[in-house]
Formats: sequence, structure tokens, C-alpha cells
Amino acid sequence: YASKEEIYGDLLAGSLDRLQAAVFAAVDGRAAPVERLLSATLAFFDYYRDSPGDLDLGFYLFRGMKPLGLTRELNADLNVRLRAVLGEVERALGDLGLAPEAAERETVALFGHAVGLLLLVHTGRMRLFRLDDRELMADYVDRLAARLAAAQAAPRA
Repeated sequence: YASKEEIYGDLLAGSLDRLQAAVFAAVDGRAAPVERLLSATLAFFDYYRDSPGDLDLGFYLFRGMKPLGLTRELNADLNVRLRAVLGEVERALGDLGLAPEAAERETVALFGHAVGLLLLVHTGRMRLFRLDDRELMADYVDRLAARLAAAQAAPRA
């Protein structure tokens, strides 16, 4: 390796590959979009809940909320890997009737929700609320799916 950042990039790439394998395994054989959405989201959430070191890898180079130390090429490669994982969520949302732009927006919202809950879990702050983190994540997905189903069932004017 030519630098610490290259080592970090290789470690993070491996982590993202393991995350992708977990998400793909969770959705394998699930035909219904709602099942795929819930399975993909919870696999993503469970992976980082159960592997806090991998979550730390994802934020290692952030100082003052800006990534530092990665080359553009390495950063682009890592982002492609993350987008591939999130693509499973986005595809399920598209299959639930969302247009591509709306599916992307909801994917970002789900990602943000998951990361926020994971931050609460791994800092111990979730104990303040005495709530189950995984149940909160599943509830969020269930409410999203119900909202999408209601929107599709509503008569169009």
C-alpha cells in the first residue's frame, strides 16, 4: 500500500462487499417488493448494528463532517459499492410504484434513518428511550410501505 488511506480504502471495500452479500442474501428468493424492501433494509441495519467496527470504518475519515484523505478515485469506488447495496432498496421502491427520482429520495431517507438509529445504538443513547432499535427500523419501513400502498390505491384526479 502506498498510504494509510489505501489500507483504509481496502478495508472499507471489504466491509461494503460483506454488507452487499448480507443484503443480497436477505432479498434472495423474495418476490414481493414489500418483502424485498423490508428484508434489504433490515439486513443493512442488522449488519451495522452487529458490526459496529464496520460502521466506524464508514465514518473513519470524517473530520468536521467532510471526508479527508481519500483520492477521488478511491472515494468514487467506495461510493459505487455503497450505491450497489442501496440499489436493492431503491429497486424495491421502484417496484412499489415510485418513479426513479422518488425511489432515490426514499432510499436516502431510509439510509439516513438507519444511520441515525445506529448512531443512537452504538453511542448507548438508545437506552434513554427504552425502545427496540430494530423494531423502530421495521416500523419505519412498514409505514413507508403503507403510505406507498395508500398512494397507489387513491383515485387519480
